[in-house]
Amino acid sequence: MPDTYKVEGNPVLAYRKFYIEEKMHFARWTKRDEPYGVKEMKNSYNDK
Repeated sequence: MPDTYKVEGNPVLAYRKFYIEEKMHFARWTKRDEPYGVKEMKNSYNDK
């Protein structure tokens, strides 16, 4: 994980930031809405 995403003392938030910025481009939901957990993760990251 690049240092830009690391959060001292909070590896979960660091992983969320990394995943949203670097990995969400491949996630697609074609026959249903985006899962609640993904929406929550995005909102959590945007609030920080």
